[in-house]
Amino acid sequence: MPEEQNEGRTINLMDYLALLLRWKRYIVINLVVLTVLTAGITLLIPNRFKSTASLLPPKQRSGASLQGSISQIARDFLPLGNLGRLGTPQEAYNYLAVLESYTAMEKLIKKFDLAEVYNIKPRTSIEKTIKAVKDYLDFTIEEEGTITITVWDEDPRRAADMANYLVEVLNEISLRLGTQEARDNRQFIEKRYLKVIEDLRTAEDSLKMFQRRYGIYSIQEALSGKFLSSFVPLEQVPDLTMQYIRLYRDLEIQNKLLEFSLPMYEQAKVDEQKDIPVVLILDEAVPGERKDTPKRMLIVLASAVLFGILLVLTIFLMEAIEARNERLHPLEGRLNTFTGKIRRLYKVRE
Repeated sequence: MPEEQNEGRTINLMDYLALLLRWKRYIVINLVVLTVLTAGITLLIPNRFKSTASLLPPKQRSGASLQGSISQIARDFLPLGNLGRLGTPQEAYNYLAVLESYTAMEKLIKKFDLAEVYNIKPRTSIEKTIKAVKDYLDFTIEEEGTITITVWDEDPRRAADMANYLVEVLNEISLRLGTQEARDNRQFIEKRYLKVIEDLRTAEDSLKMFQRRYGIYSIQEALSGKFLSSFVPLEQVPDLTMQYIRLYRDLEIQNKLLEFSLPMYEQAKVDEQKDIPVVLILDEAVPGERKDTPKRMLIVLASAVLFGILLVLTIFLMEAIEARNERLHPLEGRLNTFTGKIRRLYKVRE
C-alpha cells in the first residue's frame, strides 16, 4: 500500500511538471515581459546617495563632577536632578527627539529649500514637506552608544551637507535648551543661596544678642554653667544652656549649608555662560561615491520570482476551472473557454 501511495504522488508530480512544460511559452513570454517592465520602472526611480555623520555620546558637563562630589542631600537642592548627567542612554534618546522635532525639521527644510527639491505644493505646507523629508532621514543609536545621522538624497553633496547641518542644528537646539536649563538651575540655587545667607545672618545676630546678655562666648562655658549661675537663678541655668546650644547649632548648620551652596552657585553661573558644542563629531558626513538606492538588481530578481509563482498559480487555476466546467458541461467544447483562448494564443498543446 505505501508503494502505491508513493507511486501515485510521483505520477501527480510528473503531471504537474508536464503541465508546466506544455505552458512554457506562456510562462516564459509573460515572465520576460513583466521582468522587463519592472526593470524599466526601476530606471524611473531616481538614484539616491547615502551620507552618514557619527556622533559620540554627549560629553558630561563639568558641573556633573561637582554634583558627584557632594552628598545626596546637596543634590536634593537642585530642581532638575538630571542636570549635567549627560551621556546616559536616556540622554541619547533626548538627542534623537531633538533631531526629529518640528524645529529641527523646519530649519533643515528652509536651509536647503526642500519644498522645492521634493516639489511639495503648495510651498507653504511645511507639514507635507516634513513628512516627505523624514522618509529619507534616519537617526539611530548604535550598540556602542554612538548616534548616527543618515541622509539619502539625489545629490551626494547635498546629502552630506544636510547630515552635517543636522549636527549643527542639534548643537544649536541643545545649547539653547541646556542654557535655559542652566538658567533655571542657577536661579533656583541663587534663591537658595540668598536664603542661606539670610538665615546665617539671623543665626549670627541671635547668638550675638545672647552672648551680650549673658556673657557667654563658648560652648564650653555654656556646658559648665558657671558664668550663668553667678547672675541668674540656678533653676534657669539648664534652660539657658540649652538655648545657647541650639543657637550655636543653628549657626553651624547655616555655615555648613553655605560651604556647599556657594560652590554650587558659582558652578551654576559658569554653566549658564558656557557656549561649547554638546555633542562630539566622530565622523563628518561626506558625499557618497556610489548610489545606495534603488537596488535595481534585487528588485528585478525578486519581481521575477514573484511573477513566476503567480504565473504558475494562474495556470493551475485556469486548468482547475476548465476541468470543473467539463464535468458540469461535458458537451461544451474547450476552444471557446477563456483557457482555450489562452491556449491558442500561446500555442499550448492539449
